Amino acid sequence: MKTITYVKGLISFIILFNALFFSNSVNSQTIYQLIFTGNYQNSSTVSYCPCDTIKCIPPTGETFNNLIVTGANYMFNGDTLVLNAGNAIDLRFVTSMGITHLRLRPQLPPNNPQFASSYTICGIESIVLDAENDLTGFQTDYVWSNAATTQTVSVGEGSYSVTVSNACGSIVASTTIDKFNVNEPDLGSDIVTCSGSSIVLNPGTGYSSTLWLPLNTTTNTLEVFESGTYIVEVTNDSDGCVDRDTVEINFITPPDLEICFVEYDVTASKNRIVWPTPPSSAQYINIYTEVSTNVWDLINTVPASETEFIDLSSNPQNVSKSYKIAVVDSCGNTGSESEHHKTITLLSVYNENSNNYGFTWSAYEGLSVANFDIYGLDSYNQSTLIGSVCGNTFFYIYTNPSPDFISFYVAFYTNSCLSKNEHLIKSNLVSSATTSLNEIIPSDLNIYPNPTNGVLHIDGRFDYVEVYDITGKLLFINHNDSSIDLSAFNKNIYYLRIINDNIVRNEKVILY
Repeated sequence: MKTITYVKGLISFIILFNALFFSNSVNSQTIYQLIFTGNYQNSSTVSYCPCDTIKCIPPTGETFNNLIVTGANYMFNGDTLVLNAGNAIDLRFVTSMGITHLRLRPQLPPNNPQFASSYTICGIESIVLDAENDLTGFQTDYVWSNAATTQTVSVGEGSYSVTVSNACGSIVASTTIDKFNVNEPDLGSDIVTCSGSSIVLNPGTGYSSTLWLPLNTTTNTLEVFESGTYIVEVTNDSDGCVDRDTVEINFITPPDLEICFVEYDVTASKNRIVWPTPPSSAQYINIYTEVSTNVWDLINTVPASETEFIDLSSNPQNVSKSYKIAVVDSCGNTGSESEHHKTITLLSVYNENSNNYGFTWSAYEGLSVANFDIYGLDSYNQSTLIGSVCGNTFFYIYTNPSPDFISFYVAFYTNSCLSKNEHLIKSNLVSSATTSLNEIIPSDLNIYPNPTNGVLHIDGRFDYVEVYDITGKLLFINHNDSSIDLSAFNKNIYYLRIINDNIVRNEKVILY
């Protein structure tokens, strides 16, 4: 029940009443009215509901000398009117200040919508449901179960309900719409199959027309090669009934899988490739290595339960190697190859005269490197950081080396795809003792400076010098020139083959 207090003036009275009256769906209300002289309008109306109570309150200091009610049954007790449903009611108030007239117009609760409890349609036909309530001049609200708020809705197969409300109450009506088709199309259940195959969709026979959506083709059957939602719309030969069926087709494609990192495995002294846990649809993991520029060979296939592979054919002490992986799914299809990762190969040269090591290494490819750290490893297998350089620097000079170190390696930290902790990706190990590359050492040759920043000098007699890069590619041949200019090449490790009377000396040179 709601209470409304009206202020002076009939116009103000009507506006305030309508705003509050229609905002609250209740079955009865109490209206408090202050009625003053001067509001007399024979055509003015105020709505009320059956069994509403209208309490008439005169202005301060005034009393109703007479109250005349015409038009409907009512009860009057003091200043309270109890009105029954009926026609419009005229109130005539007589006070010491004059006579005031007011007409009250009744409003009824909503009617039950006149639609059937059930309907039957053919195929994708629709029908219009009308929740009409002819209560002219009063606000009526409609709320359908499909969220529509209009008096009518156009709907197909399903169950629907509507709530009709006005100021005097509400009512709920419902109906069910069933579909009937003597020749309903049937595309079957949704399909999951291997990529590389095709599916033929057939809705059945006995149709005068067939339309496939969203392709807009009109063939009787449809061969499908791609995943998606397919809809067929058919028209029966017998009765012209139009109906639809829908099917989902999902062609399984092998998932992508990226390498976490590649590194030197200390235990095996070989390269190790690591990847995250494969998805459930994976059956195998293919491992590839680059044999020449952009040419990749499959070197092994492991079960999808594995998350790493050690390449026993690798030679990490001398050659960097690039790797890719790809998933083979349960259908036997191979997915896209991952981005490549390339190992770090560390080389070193010891200069006895200056008592320093020159370290140089190949760039890691596949991850962003903030810093490279250089470590010394002692006989107790304990690592000590001896230096650090930026991630775009690939050489380091270690002066006055500690005799405690038996080997060295370069490494960098990265986020691990297998755990929350960072992982230290390592290069190969190089011995702390000077390792001669000489096959036969001519004693009369002196090669300096090594490491060098550009020009290398060779003192002694020789026939010619072959210069190779770290991958073993021949760069040029120097014929009996005592100076070799490397300044045009990138900072890296280079190999010299010095030949003199069929005597060969191999030298490793660091360009920094």
